[in-house]
Parts: sequence; C-alpha cells; structure tokens
Amino acid sequence: MRYRKPILKVVNVGVWTAAAAILSVLPLATEVYAQARPDTRTMTCAQAQALVKQRGEIVMTTGPNTFERFIADARFCYSRTPLTAPAFAPTKDNQKCAVGKRCRQQRNYRD
Repeated sequence: MRYRKPILKVVNVGVWTAAAAILSVLPLATEVYAQARPDTRTMTCAQAQALVKQRGEIVMTTGPNTFERFIADARFCYSRTPLTAPAFAPTKDNQKCAVGKRCRQQRNYRD
C-alpha cells in the first residue's frame, strides 16, 4: 500500500487562516459598535431634527446619564397599534426642542 499524506495538515492551515482572518476583523467590528451615541446637547435643534428624519429612528444621549429613542414617524414603532407622541430634548440652542417622536402604547381604560 502506498503512503498518503494526511489531509488534516491542509485542513489545519485552512482553519488557522480562517481564524486569523476573523480575529483580524474583530477589532474593526468592535470599533463600529463602540461609537458613542449622538448627543442632542452638542447639536442645534435643526441638526437633531434632521438626524432623526434622515435615519428614521435613532438613540441619542439627552443628558449626563440619560438617553432616548427618537423616531421620525409611527412606522418605527413595534406595537400593532402604533401611536406616537412628540419627543423633546435639550439642544445647544433650545432647551425643549421637538427632536422627533416617541412610541407610546394605547391605554385601555375599560374596567
């Protein structure tokens, strides 16, 4: 019988190459997720409104320890009966800027 070279050696090189490729991309992926949220306090009211309109939905920092999800319209609500309410946040030029909208649930007052 003739001796054959083990295939395992070739597979190991492939696995190590794939692992190295994945590990080299991970720092890039974490940098994308590590980006800070936009801060409404550093924008003008018009800039914050434009950002919400451009993205449709966005989470922004509104204070030192607070953040809020702003939406452009009811399409971005998760409930079956999407209702919206105005969402206000402090901006550089307006302490109560109507940045966008927020989703709210319908209240059922039946007893």
